[in-house]
Amino acid sequence: MSRGKKAMKIEPPIIPNELSELTPDDIQLNDFVEMGIIQNCVIEHLTDHKVTFDKIIFKQVTFTECALTGVELTDVIFEKCDLSNVDFSEAIIHRTVFQECKLIGIHLTGSTLRNVLFDQCIADYASFRFCNTKQVIIQDSSLCHTDLSYSKLHKIELKFRKYRSLKT
Repeated sequence: MSRGKKAMKIEPPIIPNELSELTPDDIQLNDFVEMGIIQNCVIEHLTDHKVTFDKIIFKQVTFTECALTGVELTDVIFEKCDLSNVDFSEAIIHRTVFQECKLIGIHLTGSTLRNVLFDQCIADYASFRFCNTKQVIIQDSSLCHTDLSYSKLHKIELKFRKYRSLKT
């Protein structure tokens, strides 16, 4: 970072200390999921439109063949999750962190991202086409062949420390 330039700050997720344990079935049965942690599981064939996740932590969750178009993510943390090829087209994502996630081929076309952090993620072949972003930080992540065509990128910051191998 050059002198005089201030590091951009984003609003972190606001998540309470105490969260109830949720299962993939809790997600399958509800259009509004809040205040919980989902961990060490596989979520398969989840297809829905306009599902809302509020104050949720996903830890080591693999999403397979999932299409959640128009999903709303507010105050969400994805930690060491695999969201490869998930369809989050037209999503609204606010105060969300993707930490050490595999996002290969994720579809975020037409999404709105506000105060989002991608940290140590592999987002090769991801589609961010027509996205509207503000206050987004992408740090130490791989973006090979990622498509940002026609996106409005406001207050986006790319941060890369010394190159180091990312785990797949």
